[in-house]
Parts: sequence; structure tokens; C-alpha cells
Amino acid sequence: MSGLSLLWLYVALPGLLRASHASKIGGLRDKLNRSNLTDVSFMVVNEREAHSRAMYWELKRRAPLGVPVYQQAPLQNDVWEALDGDKDDFLVYDRCGLLTFHIVLPFSFLHNVYVEAAIRATYLNNICNCTASALSRVKSSFMTNATTHFNGVPALTMWQKLQLFYQGILRNGDKRTDSWLLVYSPVPISFIFLCYLVIIWVGPKLMEKRQPVNLKPVLIVYNFAMVCLSAYMFYEFTASSWLARYSLLCQPVDYSDSPLATRMASVCWWFYFSKVIELSDTIFFILRKKNSQLTFLHVYHHATMIFNWWAGVKYVAGGQSFLIGLINSLVHVVMYLYYGLAALGPSVSKYLWWKRYLTSLQLIQFFILTIHTTYNLFADCHFPDSMNMVVLAYTLSLIALFSNFYYRSYLAKKNTKKT
Repeated sequence: MSGLSLLWLYVALPGLLRASHASKIGGLRDKLNRSNLTDVSFMVVNEREAHSRAMYWELKRRAPLGVPVYQQAPLQNDVWEALDGDKDDFLVYDRCGLLTFHIVLPFSFLHNVYVEAAIRATYLNNICNCTASALSRVKSSFMTNATTHFNGVPALTMWQKLQLFYQGILRNGDKRTDSWLLVYSPVPISFIFLCYLVIIWVGPKLMEKRQPVNLKPVLIVYNFAMVCLSAYMFYEFTASSWLARYSLLCQPVDYSDSPLATRMASVCWWFYFSKVIELSDTIFFILRKKNSQLTFLHVYHHATMIFNWWAGVKYVAGGQSFLIGLINSLVHVVMYLYYGLAALGPSVSKYLWWKRYLTSLQLIQFFILTIHTTYNLFADCHFPDSMNMVVLAYTLSLIALFSNFYYRSYLAKKNTKKT
């Protein structure tokens, strides 16, 4: 959800004042008319923006009698985009532009009187063709308190807002993936995360007076199984994107049920699930009493990836997300191959001189994704900027952490030996 910022105000407000853009609402009006919704008009938020749609169900439940509620279809042209406006509010109007219902998310500037005036005047003059007297009645009815609702409906409590936010998380995802394991709700993956933290906290204490567990057969099977899974995902990401003619520069998500779109969403889920499986790495360290491996980098990387890819599969299963999975799967083929060979024992370890280059490979991966995401933040591409910003912040944090690890593990030790 967009926050209140001076830059955003300068960018969005002129677009809201451009009355010529209001004619683009005609397509929505036609659809409403075909649904016998001729007495109400809507400023509808973008279907693809999850947070912006979190209020829909509450609006539908509490809207005044006789005021139907319309939700924009996922692939329909965005009404707000036609006005170059914000995507944080539901504003429900009657035929003459009287605001009958308003739910505003926190930090939106659309409750400001001059912004509402611009929206309503645009609607009245270009869509409704209402009289000047109606326009004056609208202007006199403004309420500028962001937490106040119209028609006497009381403001939502914080608990109600949290409930609505959670309902929005559940209902606003990709309908294709909702029924898939660990996708519909964030609760299961959050429970796994909490169990993971408990294991990290309790595990070393339980193992403190015990001998390390011999996991050699388990590690051999596990690591080579992860090589196979990573290779399979790399193939699926490559094949799906190639057959669907994906662009490496800008690729929106295909939310359709076409075979290729579903295939891409499926491999995104497998990639997400592989991150859950990879939490086992930490458990193996604890059982083998390799507590020095339980670094902040290790825990941060493993714990955050499950949430990042839960959100990816829930909301953007495909599109530009594929590049992350494609590159990371290839890197993990090499990484788990190394770990699998290392698990075979000393007879093979002497051939694993290339360990340090695994970190270099990880860093190259993060730099590529940082450049790609930065480009897409400034490109005109129909992929959520919110996701791009999360990816950018995350890759930058990993670059910092992995660079520090590389320096301490290899460069600092090398300098120490020289001295």
C-alpha cells in the first residue's frame, strides 16, 4: 500500500485532476450497465494489488441497502490507473456523484478535501452529466476525517482492521494457487517458522552433552536429492519461460489457467516448497553439533526465503519471479552437489578445492537480480512495484551479508597468513 509522501502527491495529484482521463471509465460503466448496476458508479482499486483490495469484503457487507458492490476482475483495465490515482480507497458513488460509502486504508491522501473534489468533479462533469446544483451538494457534504465513514457508519476498530487485513491476505491471492499446500494462509508457514526458531534455540542445548549424530547416509541422500530437485526446477523454469516466450526485461504474471501459465505457477510452488525443505540444513547442523554454522546469515537467509516465496506463490506465481527461481535453482545444483560430495568423506574432500567459489557464485546471483529488479522499478512493466522493492531490499541485504562472510572466511584469513 502506498504511503503518504510528497513525491507521490506530486506524481498522482495532477493525474487525478485531468478530467480527460475520466472517459476511460466508460468500459467499467458498460460492464456495470450489463449487470443492471446503472445507479451506482465505483472508483475501484486495482485487482492485482493485494493490500488495496483488503477492504472489499467489509465494504460488501456494510454497504448501504440498495448499493451493490463491484470488484474489478484481475485482467480488466485498472480504473485508478486510468486516472493516474492512488489504489488505497474504495469510493462508492451514486448516479449523481454523491459519495454513499467510503473506506480508506491508513496513510492514504485521498480523504483530503481537494483530492475528493477533483475526483467527484471529474466524475460529475464527464460521466454522470449531473447538474451544477448536484455538484454543489456534493462539495458541501465533504468529510475529511480519514477514519470517518459516510452514511453514519462508525469507524472500524483496530481489531476489525486487522481482521480485514487478514481476510484480504486470504482472498486477494492468485486463485490458481490458493488450494495448494502451504499457500492459502500465512498461518501454516508462520507456524513452521516459529518451530524453526524454537529448534534453533532449544536444539543446541539438548545436544550440548550428547555426541554428534552420524548423519553421513542421510546427508548423502539428502544432498543429492536436492541436486535432482534443483535440476528439475531449473529445467521447468527454463522450459516454461522459453515456451511462453518470456521477456528477461519485463514479464507480467499470466494469471490464466492456460497450460504454460499453470506450469510456471507449479514450478514456482516447487521452488517455494524446496525452501521449506532446506530448513533441514539447520537441523542437520544442530544434530552434528556444527553450531559454528548457525550464523545470522544462515538463519536469516533460510527463514526469510520461506516468507518471500510464500508471497511469491500467493500473489505473483510467474512473471518476473521466474528469473529468481531459475538462477537460484542453478546455483543450488552446484551448491548441493558440493555438499553431497563432501558428505562422501575425506577420500573426496581433497577434490573440493572450489568451495570458496560457491560464495562467489551466490554473490553473482544477487548482483544479477539486483540489477534486474532495479531496472524494473523504473521500467513501464505491469509487475507489482511492491514486489520489486521487496526483492531489491532483500538482495541488497544478502549482498552485504555474503560479502562480509566472503571477506572473513577467505580474504581476512589470507591477509593473516601473509603477516
